[in-house]
Amino acid sequence: MDMVWRLIVHTVIDGVALWLAALVVDGVNFDGNLVALVLTALLFSIVNLVIRPFVILLTMPFAVVTFGLFLVVVNTLMLLLTSALSRSYSVDGIWPAFLGSIIISVVSLALHFVIGDLKGGRARAADKPVRGGRQGNA
Repeated sequence: MDMVWRLIVHTVIDGVALWLAALVVDGVNFDGNLVALVLTALLFSIVNLVIRPFVILLTMPFAVVTFGLFLVVVNTLMLLLTSALSRSYSVDGIWPAFLGSIIISVVSLALHFVIGDLKGGRARAADKPVRGGRQGNA
């Protein structure tokens, strides 16, 4: 059940991120249908869960040499693949996909952070008790 919940949360976050990318970036287009957005977000989530790990594995030397910056290219390719598979979401070229992938990454990171804090899934270091040591100020 936890895996289904995570897929739903990822799909909602991806949907918001895809919608914002379509609003902000010229060349990233969306037809405006909410059901189509949910289906596109589900498709994007599945692409990121299934295909993206293999692409990252194959391009790991590039990611290491570029200190992880090549992962933006991988994200761009995943957005282009989603666009090719979706009828309601389109990306007009590599540069709109590049800008869209950056926006999607930033929005996803921010929403995952907020959702993680609201859900209680991430505890801050200050909230954790110290084990085996003194607590409080010295």
